[in-house]
Amino acid sequence: MALYIDIESETEQALELARFVSKLKSKGKETVENLINESEKNSEAEIIQKLLNETSILFSDASEKEVESFFFVITSLAKKLGDSQIEQYVTKIVNSVVSDNEDKPLLRMRVLQNLYNTLPVEGPHRYTVYRALLKYAASSRNSEAIFNQIKESDLDLKVSEWKLDAKQKRELFAQIRDMSLSTKSARNFKWSVKYLTSLSGEGEDANLSLDEAVKVIIEALKANNLFQFDSIMSSAVPIVSKLESSSNSNHKLAYQLLKIFVNGNQESYQQFAQQNPNFASSVGLNADDALRKIRLLSLATLASLALAANSSNSAIATSVPEISYASIAKSLNVAENEVEMWVISAISEKLISARMDQLRKVVIITGALQREFSENEWKQIGDSLNAWKKNVKVMLNTLQETKKLNPSQQHAAMSRALQQNQS
Repeated sequence: MALYIDIESETEQALELARFVSKLKSKGKETVENLINESEKNSEAEIIQKLLNETSILFSDASEKEVESFFFVITSLAKKLGDSQIEQYVTKIVNSVVSDNEDKPLLRMRVLQNLYNTLPVEGPHRYTVYRALLKYAASSRNSEAIFNQIKESDLDLKVSEWKLDAKQKRELFAQIRDMSLSTKSARNFKWSVKYLTSLSGEGEDANLSLDEAVKVIIEALKANNLFQFDSIMSSAVPIVSKLESSSNSNHKLAYQLLKIFVNGNQESYQQFAQQNPNFASSVGLNADDALRKIRLLSLATLASLALAANSSNSAIATSVPEISYASIAKSLNVAENEVEMWVISAISEKLISARMDQLRKVVIITGALQREFSENEWKQIGDSLNAWKKNVKVMLNTLQETKKLNPSQQHAAMSRALQQNQS
């Protein structure tokens, strides 16, 4: 297809497209060119519309490069119509591209991406095309091809550039959340939380927003591979905290249950289940699965506390922390002969790093999931880093001083320095 972009007028560009479409249809120039002879104002708009009506034959008979070139020129023509008309023609171009979910869907998605890239960065037009691209990818069963390209930081920048209102932002985040669910992505929870950030929980749709928050909470608790929930209770997701003061009992109970899975244990979950025996089944939560998850999280907390206690006892730990089988059995409310099974499960879920000493009946902990990062946890990390820096500085100074000693004295000096740091 011979398309020349640097030609004298928009009309000549349209004429080139008309000739190409007419050639595909094998009906001669008269098919579209008769419009071009009209000299009325906005005739280019009429030509664009006429050409867009012929896109079905374009996708079926033209090469992929020809299709992309056609829409590139069409978009260039549409952009010259002025701000008053560009939005409607962007919509018309989009509609012509997404008219068929089965015929060359990847090519159509590429055309939409090209259209998106040629439009101004700021303003509403890219938002229109982006939403259409997401919708078409889902309807043509190609969600994964687009979803894997979406990054939260990039999306935040786009939202700022497009100057979206609250409703538009909510619809966009909901669309991406739905796409993540359809792809069964490991990032489902992240995008669900992102969607919740767009809900205010106020006005006429307040209850609907709170229901959505409950839905996200329950889906997260049901997810087999998800064990960290503190992000949903952060200040960035205010809709969740409003569940606690809701007049709806299900909203309140969902919030209470979430708190247990954020920082509670097996005992607090059992108390909740006894006090609210029908809640889990009413929201579609399997009680046995929930109990398994909270037991694993309780074990992670035990391991995390053991590590914290060990690190606070000495700046440089001389040994790794241990937890007895009996302590684990009591915390998880299981028989002692089941402890090893729970430890293996926690290791396989990457909640703890540990090894078992079966003779001594202890679990030796080397790492654990930090379930919640509050101000205290960040302070603890800061204190540990400061202590590490201090000890490194001491050791470097000791090395410098030791170099001045004769070889027979160096070993004794280093031993004393290590003992001082470990005390």
